[in-house]
This record gives sequence, structure tokens and C-alpha cells, in this order.
Amino acid sequence: MNIALNDLLAKHYGVSLTEWLGGFRQQVKTDYTVSVGTAAEMVKHATQLIDEGFTTLKVKVGSQSPFEDLKQVRAIRQAVGPDINLRLDANQGWQKKTSCQND
Repeated sequence: MNIALNDLLAKHYGVSLTEWLGGFRQQVKTDYTVSVGTAAEMVKHATQLIDEGFTTLKVKVGSQSPFEDLKQVRAIRQAVGPDINLRLDANQGWQKKTSCQND
């Protein structure tokens, strides 16, 4: 019932329900996944994605050792620079101890 009333009010004021509820955006940002591979393969894929206009990359990790993951992520960071957002996706490939380690 709440949504129906909000929809009615939005129509009355001539705006979309999305605007009425305050969630209006012209564009939605998305990321693209860099799959697990060698560091060189992952860097190549990451730089191609940046060239295509992506500003956020999701990097698959957790299928190898934490040290290999770190090596790959550092190589990608160096290649794409500090202005690109990196998200790490371990897909349960890390145990609690692994994900909390400091080096």
C-alpha cells in the first residue's frame, strides 16, 4: 500500500517514483571482473578494461597462495594507477586467518 501511495503522489507531482523516493541517477557505475591467471595475463586484461573506460575492477583472488594473490594485485595496481578502484573477490578461497594477515 505504501508504494501505491508514493506512486500516486509521484504522478501527481509529475516525477518518476524513483525521483520521488530520492534515488535518481542518470548513470550506474559497474565493475568488470579480472579473472585469475598469471600476473602478466591479469595485468593485460586489467589495462584493456581501463582502456575500455572501466574505473572499477573486481579482481579474482583466492585460488592460489596469498603471496601469489598479493603479487598479482600489486602488479595490477602498478599498471592501472591509484585512481582505479580495485575490489578483491576471494569467493571463499581465503580462510579467516588468511584474510586478516598483515605483511
